[in-house]
Amino acid sequence: MDLKTIFGLVETILGGFLLLVSIMSFYFAFTFSGPILNFVEIAIDSENIIILADSLIMLLKIILYSFDLFFLFASILLILDGILKIRDED
Repeated sequence: MDLKTIFGLVETILGGFLLLVSIMSFYFAFTFSGPILNFVEIAIDSENIIILADSLIMLLKIILYSFDLFFLFASILLILDGILKIRDED
């Protein structure tokens, strides 16, 4: 087993772990977004502040989803690159 194969295995394992983390992050973001918005509406009485808080939470969710998509694609690329390094027969 040469050094390139070892790096390929490490890349594949790290890519799989990153893929698992990004899928779990998507699940938690979709699961807990409703209760967070309900808590903000209950905690604040003024309608203007509620609209502001809702828009800020939506902005944060969009930013988090974009990071999740980035990590999802990065993990897929890591897995594919690791597999290519393992299968390379130079």
